[in-house]
Amino acid sequence: MLNIIMVNAWNYLGRGQDYVDRLKSGITRNLSVPHTFHVLTEADIPEGVEGFWCKIALFQPGRFKGRCLFFDLDTVIVGNIDHIMKYDGEFAILRDFYAQNEYGSAVMMWQSGFGKNIWDDWLTEGKPDRPKGDQQWIMEKAPKADFL
Repeated sequence: MLNIIMVNAWNYLGRGQDYVDRLKSGITRNLSVPHTFHVLTEADIPEGVEGFWCKIALFQPGRFKGRCLFFDLDTVIVGNIDHIMKYDGEFAILRDFYAQNEYGSAVMMWQSGFGKNIWDDWLTEGKPDRPKGDQQWIMEKAPKADFL
């Protein structure tokens, strides 16, 4: 099973559903692999988790089963993305556009069960902040990710 995941918590930029609809449409047109859409809203995010930190909740144990592919809502799909499905490793993330050795969490792919420490450590350590936010936290907790 392939889970296509988006986070639309607190109506992203006041146009969250529009962003969701456009991204779903782009994916539907450009992905031939069977998949299920999941749109997490504030109802799915634990209390006290806001902004880009909502992405950390994607790694809560038991949230998904199967392969997971996450897209930020401001992602625009303009061509076929079937080739991404060839990735069969544990975790891959977008390369940061400006810092080539760092992560960009706008697109991530993982097998369910991966990343328990990303979520658990964030809670255990008191939801620490980082200058580069969730991307930096994920890079600290999963330093050997593959780049998409």
